[in-house]
Amino acid sequence: MDAGPGSGRRAVRPAIAVLLTLALVGGCGDDLASSETVTAYFEAYASNDPDRHPEMLEAAQEGSPAHRFAAHHANVAMARAADPDRPTEVRPGTMEVVGDMVRIAYGPDRDQTRGHADFAVDEQTGRLRSFSESLPAGAERRVPVADTLSGGDGATVSVFDATVSLLSARKPAWSPQLGIVLEVRSGDQPLRLNAEDRSLVTAPGDAPDGGATTTYRTADGDAQVLHSVTGMTEVAADTTVVLLLVFEDVGLGGTVVLPIGSQGELIEAEIPVAGP
Repeated sequence: MDAGPGSGRRAVRPAIAVLLTLALVGGCGDDLASSETVTAYFEAYASNDPDRHPEMLEAAQEGSPAHRFAAHHANVAMARAADPDRPTEVRPGTMEVVGDMVRIAYGPDRDQTRGHADFAVDEQTGRLRSFSESLPAGAERRVPVADTLSGGDGATVSVFDATVSLLSARKPAWSPQLGIVLEVRSGDQPLRLNAEDRSLVTAPGDAPDGGATTTYRTADGDAQVLHSVTGMTEVAADTTVVLLLVFEDVGLGGTVVLPIGSQGELIEAEIPVAGP
């Protein structure tokens, strides 16, 4: 996937129309784990192959948690594809159906497992609507995927003659990391996004050049330094870029504070990241 500067390619939004109709009687039940719809969705997910994300979107009901989950992973892949410093190696997992659960194993020894269960499909279209996840697979605690996704996709703010939009955000139940995908569209002037890796930052708000750097402000008002950034932070004029920002030990429901520089001026864009 080419999402480099000037490519003109748009990131996947949760409202993307799906074109494939799968023949399946809708509803919920243990037998859905081995259904055509669920198999198509999770085989594509387990592949870790960005070229297969459209298969996830096609198997999911538009606007549903399952569709938003797929869109988020497609957005993340776009940010990674545009970053020359990020490896592009695909490391697929192994998927199998165990009872009412889809189990995906990762790692050289396949000892890192995730479980997906409680599937629900749309009664009219047969597409996947929702599911739960657990780590490791088979763990007693199952978390609905809807509870891991921001409900505020599409929030947009304007800075200079540019716009910054929240494409998607997710905080997996099994991870301390919150992943946020932003789309930045520049206007007539180039932009510098002050998103520095945490290894270069000593404290919230302190960047190596003395300027501000990206932070995440929680609902309680605490600020967390950016853990990592993927994507291009130098934005040419009339260009669209996609960024993946990762923060640790924070949840949904806060605000990204992204300092943006242009022509010697620095303005902090505040992008709300709504809860589920």
